[in-house]
Amino acid sequence: MMYPAIACAVVTMLASGCIDTNAPQTFNLTPAGGELSLAGGAVVFSVPPNAVTTSIAVTATPVTNIAGLTVVSGTVYDIQSLVHLNLPIRVTIQFAAAALPPGVLDSELVIYKYNGSTWFKLDGSVVSPTFGTVAADLTSFGVFGVLGAPATNVVVTPLLPPCASINC
Repeated sequence: MMYPAIACAVVTMLASGCIDTNAPQTFNLTPAGGELSLAGGAVVFSVPPNAVTTSIAVTATPVTNIAGLTVVSGTVYDIQSLVHLNLPIRVTIQFAAAALPPGVLDSELVIYKYNGSTWFKLDGSVVSPTFGTVAADLTSFGVFGVLGAPATNVVVTPLLPPCASINC
């Protein structure tokens, strides 16, 4: 029997079994670094050595009450800690092609940070439509999500210059 918002998986930092992917999850970052997986593998953190000076607790909570024309459903997380990062950590967020807003291409997805009123694009985001993931480096904690620009906003530039005469 399947239950909504429940995923059965082996998660690196949790015991094997079923986990509630909508519940807040707390994990520890250590100076040794490593890779941590949350929400049944939907979010992966790649932490370099010395990104933090001591072990710190970080909480990741799925956010479901943020809407927008280009927010990809199921990809927004509130990632919080009381400590600042010494080095960027890589976050990789999975997305479902079926969750893309109308007119948004998977190849145009980017991770953004939300400040409570505005989304700010994270430079260096990398999308892999083949694997259904978007990755970016985080230099601080906060609310992050996968967004894309509607395809209707794409400007098409002709390959050939316009013809200046009737006999082109």
